[in-house]
Amino acid sequence: KDSFYLPFGIQKHYYDLFENKNTNERKYDFCHIPGAGIYRKRMDLLIRICRRFKIIPGSIYTSSSSSKEIIPPEIKDHYLKDDNVHSYHRWVMKASYFADLNNSKVLVYPGIDYEPMWESKRPWEAYASGCLVLMRKPCTDVSLYPITEICEWAVYDSYVSFIRKCRYLYKNQEFLEKIRKESFEKSQKYFTEKPITNYFLKIINDHRAVNNPELRNDR
Repeated sequence: KDSFYLPFGIQKHYYDLFENKNTNERKYDFCHIPGAGIYRKRMDLLIRICRRFKIIPGSIYTSSSSSKEIIPPEIKDHYLKDDNVHSYHRWVMKASYFADLNNSKVLVYPGIDYEPMWESKRPWEAYASGCLVLMRKPCTDVSLYPITEICEWAVYDSYVSFIRKCRYLYKNQEFLEKIRKESFEKSQKYFTEKPITNYFLKIINDHRAVNNPELRNDR
């Protein structure tokens, strides 16, 4: 309750593998990459059932991508010595994974686990690849820097709502292309390094001002 939402955001090097494809050039209508966490596991099961019984139409990609890792040379030595996947590994990319994202119209993002474990790198990698991110309503408070405002339409609050949105997007490709492009532009404007850094600095400055009133106008 006394915490701030600090978005992971889009890393500049994600754009190195970006392919500027329109919606009709993308192979997969929907993409969900399995992973750890209760929400991901539930979504993986739901999508498999919906595909089996054709509840959600279109081409659905649900596999995990694997290929040779692209390691920034500046951190290669540290990466090879560090087994913690949440450290230097955060900067590693896989070409086939980004190729799958570049070929997907919509990335389904259900979150990871119960609060506060909601966000990961995945939505940011997807936005940088030009996907629309169809996300579950966050279980954490993101109102101070709302990721949900990238595309409010693409936020679902139940599995019924999720299925309805999938069916609508498949039947309305022009609408999908419109909000996909808008999301790409908004994510670049508000969730890349500079704007997020400015947000961090504002939080720090506001905290200083609360504890030191004489600094309130110090910017």
